[in-house]
Amino acid sequence: MESIHVAVTGASSYFVYDWTGLPTPCETSNSSSLSCTPTEVGTSTVTVTVQNETGATVSNQASLTVANPLSAGSLDISPGTVNPGQSTSITVSPSGGVPPYSYSWSGLPTSCPGGSTLSTIACTTSQSGSYSIGVEVSDQDQAKSPASGQLSVNSGSGCTGNNCNGNGNGKGNGSGNGNGNGSNGLNLSGLFSFSGPLALIFLFGLILFVLILLIAITSTITAVVVLRRLPPRTKAGTAAPTIRCASCQSDVPAGSKFCPNCGKPPAEPKS
Repeated sequence: MESIHVAVTGASSYFVYDWTGLPTPCETSNSSSLSCTPTEVGTSTVTVTVQNETGATVSNQASLTVANPLSAGSLDISPGTVNPGQSTSITVSPSGGVPPYSYSWSGLPTSCPGGSTLSTIACTTSQSGSYSIGVEVSDQDQAKSPASGQLSVNSGSGCTGNNCNGNGNGKGNGSGNGNGNGSNGLNLSGLFSFSGPLALIFLFGLILFVLILLIAITSTITAVVVLRRLPPRTKAGTAAPTIRCASCQSDVPAGSKFCPNCGKPPAEPKS
């Protein structure tokens, strides 16, 4: 609900008020003040014209801004679970209302103080436990909107930054400053893991490769057999001697091991 008021001074005690430029659905009223609930976001220039009993008029105007309702949104805590000494970022991203915003934080670890002007807090704590963190966002018009989130700090001695001491026998390709007994190796198992559409593509590709290989081998063997069955070449202009096939009685070039017609050994040379 928005309220608009105008104060008029003068010798007269009778005034007529006319309001223009009001946001929807506000309507003019013969009153020095009016209240309404605008439904459209934006800025309006509201003008009021005041007339006394003699007909004299005077006007004044002011700017009225209608904003979206204030919303704190969600409280982002990343990462939401940390080891003692590990940093996390706590962020709230309000919208709507009338900036600037102010922030009231609650539930933070004692080593992570919040500020009224901070929308993001970089928090590092060594206190293990579960923390229900809340923030109330206020705008210039004192509208308020809350948001909350959960932070978990693991128990243990913890570590700071990347200087953590490891005791495992991992085979990862690590680059940290670990003092454990792990060996840095290259894990290639992921390169040969297929699932879903990728597995089908790989399978069809493998089958196609095998078929092409079989066709190439078969073609090579067939070509060799055909070449071996061909008769030896003769010099140009010289008729090649022939023999008669004993099985099908067809003429076969001399020297042929098999008859091209029936595939059987040829007979004696032709007389």
